[in-house]
Amino acid sequence: MVYINMSGDQIKLMGNWRKILNSRDRISGRNRDLEYSWDAYDKGLQDYSIFFEKVCPDKKAGLKLFVENTLSDRRGQAVGVDVGGPGLMLFQGFDPNFFYKTIGAILLKRYEYSEILDEKHTIIEADCLKARGLRRLKNSLGGDGKVDILFERMLGGIKNYPASPEYLWSLLNNLYKLLRTGGMMFAQSPDLRGKEDKQNIQNWLDNLQNNSCGSLELKHASMPSMVHNVPKEDVYEIIYLRKLEGAPDDLPR
Repeated sequence: MVYINMSGDQIKLMGNWRKILNSRDRISGRNRDLEYSWDAYDKGLQDYSIFFEKVCPDKKAGLKLFVENTLSDRRGQAVGVDVGGPGLMLFQGFDPNFFYKTIGAILLKRYEYSEILDEKHTIIEADCLKARGLRRLKNSLGGDGKVDILFERMLGGIKNYPASPEYLWSLLNNLYKLLRTGGMMFAQSPDLRGKEDKQNIQNWLDNLQNNSCGSLELKHASMPSMVHNVPKEDVYEIIYLRKLEGAPDDLPR
């Protein structure tokens, strides 16, 4: 028998983490039922460009040219993933010869996506905020299982998830580990309700940005919540993250 000594803070953190996971699973089940009603479902590249404009490193070029120019050495071999969306309209906005494979990972596969004729694009039913969904995505990737460009803009699908640094670290880290060296992602955090949540998340992102020793490229910006009838100080973060040479296997906490 092995005994592990833990401090009171560690035990408290484990308890909070269990609550976060239980809450995540309950919300995930509700979101499957609500997915049909989201009015931002399967939007095109222009819509994503506007959404992530504040964190796009080259605002003059725009999202499309920034991605294609930055990943030019992967042209024709690039792999793209849209987490939480079908990605069909999104990836059609890029140069048709840029991607080798693209995947849309949605919570519930809808009948209109049952027969996609685009040989480069696959739509799978996979809740990538859960371990089973991540495994399904990795199996669909094939090859080395790595991604060059990943988008996570779930809007209604993520707004009620826990607004804690522990949860956001888990979300971003799981997606970050899918990136190959040189790969990038654009992501959205859950809604940050109140000043404490906002400050904790922003402090963690700032520390991550300042202590990466050049192995990570990161930008983040606060955006007003899209949820109706909430205090105007409620926000969510949009995040650009690129994994560079020498980057750690896991994001620092």
